[in-house]
Amino acid sequence: AVTVTGDCQIQWGEPIIITSMHVAGESGLCGTDWDPAENQMSGSEGVNSITFTDIPAGTYEFKIVKDKAWTYSWGNGSANASVTVAESGSTVTVTFKASTKAISAQVVAPEKYDVTFNGTNVTSSNATAKVVKGDSYSTTLTVAEGYELSQVTVTMGGAAVEGAYNASTGVITIGSVTGDVVITAAAVVKSYGVTFSGSN
Repeated sequence: AVTVTGDCQIQWGEPIIITSMHVAGESGLCGTDWDPAENQMSGSEGVNSITFTDIPAGTYEFKIVKDKAWTYSWGNGSANASVTVAESGSTVTVTFKASTKAISAQVVAPEKYDVTFNGTNVTSSNATAKVVKGDSYSTTLTVAEGYELSQVTVTMGGAAVEGAYNASTGVITIGSVTGDVVITAAAVVKSYGVTFSGSN
């Protein structure tokens, strides 16, 4: 029983319904394999979305799931929805519109920086022309026979990268690429001293 003392006004409104939308699918996209309780989407006015980062290249199937259970789920008609990622490290944003049950997946390729090698009588072991932002980069310099290094410079984003070149191993290492990389290496013909010793 409920006893109310004094002035009291009670208004009955609509029942509170707690609904959450999730993305369940293959682990390459979702992190866990087909778990309806993971990857909760966010949004308002019937449009929910979630963004997955650093996704490997491949094609992934998934579904939109309501309230962490398979009771209500949506894909591509009777099949699963799918998204194809062309480049590893891409970002995928999945969007679900509740009123139409429309599912979309937008793929954004990772940001990359150029790697330029300018060598004179020197070769580089790494022919990579672009590096994903934040990835590491390394290469080994090889000097042509009969030559010796006269210059090695490494810049990233226009600024010198101190300590990138190891003279004892010939290896250039950049832990995290954050700008365009330019490597300039030059070698000149070895010179030898000549000592003449004679008498009379």
